[in-house]
Order: sequence, then structure tokens, then C-alpha cells
Amino acid sequence: MSSSDKNIFIWEGEYYIKEVVIPYGFTSIGSYAFSGCYSLTSITIPNSVTEIDNNAFSKLFSLTDITIPNSVTKIGNYAFSECSSLTNITIPSCVTLIGGSAFSGCSSLTNITIPNSVTSIGSYAFYDCSSLRNITIPNSVTEIGSYAFEKCSSLLSVLIPNNVTEIYDGTFSKCLSLMNVTIPNSVKKIGKNAFSECLSLRKLRIPSCAIDIDKNSIPDNCKLIILSKFKDLISYFIDRTNFKL
Repeated sequence: MSSSDKNIFIWEGEYYIKEVVIPYGFTSIGSYAFSGCYSLTSITIPNSVTEIDNNAFSKLFSLTDITIPNSVTKIGNYAFSECSSLTNITIPSCVTLIGGSAFSGCSSLTNITIPNSVTSIGSYAFYDCSSLRNITIPNSVTEIGSYAFEKCSSLLSVLIPNNVTEIYDGTFSKCLSLMNVTIPNSVKKIGKNAFSECLSLRKLRIPSCAIDIDKNSIPDNCKLIILSKFKDLISYFIDRTNFKL
């Protein structure tokens, strides 16, 4: 543990640790600080911490709950990835960035609320959160990275915020239970496989202002696609799925 730069970084892979209380005064939890501490069940983070760095808490298979203090502004890449027993987490109101793969593989996570301070959700941020049923994405979010929610097989509905202009490749692919998606008029582009293999998705309303829609973005099982432009694309979907607009 460093006392000069107030950065914790040395406990990677200490399998026997079960509980950690980080003292007040530390401002950063460094990369891989507690990664692979498989027996760790409890962590107390003080209000002095502003940054949780890449992989800081990855692969903590026994961790079920953690409180992130309001002082934290950044959650790094893979910060909590593969915390497979984590069931609940509250992202504090000062966080602006959720890094790539930050919560990927958190297979027990059921609900998560993203605060209004967050502007960007990284690629693969919630990849394979197979128990995640509900998520609230605020209007402050302007970017949702590619494959951010891929394989969230229990996710039921998604409301995409009004400031998002593009749905990237694979963002919601393989969300097998997804039944309801609201796409705002701000969206101009829908990338490849954005909703592919969403087997429960029966209706998808695409705003008329969308000007770039990949033909592979919509699942075959979608029974109705409402468009007021792009006649060629409409014809493509009619030919592919044999339904009528």
C-alpha cells in the first residue's frame, strides 16, 4: 500500500482475504488492486476515493454487495468484471464514466440504476449480466458503447435516452428476453447486429429521422417494423420475414 500517492495497488490475488476496510485519505484504488481475491466478501471504501481504476475489483467471486461512495467520479475498465456473486450495486451521483466491461460477467446482478451524472457507458460495460432484468439509463447519457448489454438474457425492456444519436454494433444483441425497446428521435444510426438474436422482441419502432440502419441490426423474429422512410429497407424486411406493414 502506498502512502505517498494515496493509491492502493498491492493485494492482487491474495486469496485468503475476506474483509477489507480502506482507510480515509486514499483517493484512488489502483489497477488490479484486489483482482482475484476470491474469498473477499466485504469492502468498505471511504469518501476520499475519487477513482476506481481498471480491474480494481475484478474476479471477486465471493463479493455479494458493495457500496461505492459519492466521491467516486470514474469507474474504470473491468473494474468489477466477473464478480459473479454481486447482486446489487448503486452507482453514485458523481460518476460521469462507466468504463468498458466495468460490470461484464456479473451474472448475479439483477438491478442497477445509473445516475444523471453519467454521460458515457463503455463497450461491453454490462456484457453477460445474465440476471439483469431492469436498468434505468438517464437522459444525461449520450453514448452507449458497442456490445454494452450483449447477452443480458433476462433484460425485459430498455428506454434509450433522448441524447443518444447512435446505437452501436451489438449493443443489445442476444438479449433473449427483451420485449420492449424505446428508440428516441435523436437516434440517426443503428449499427450491425444491434438487436440481433433478441428472440422475444416482437415490435420495434424506428424513428423516421434514422438515416443509417444496418440490415442485420433487426432480429428475424420481429413481426413489425414501423418506418416512414427507406423503402428499400422496408422491402428487405418484408422479403425476409414475410410480414406486412
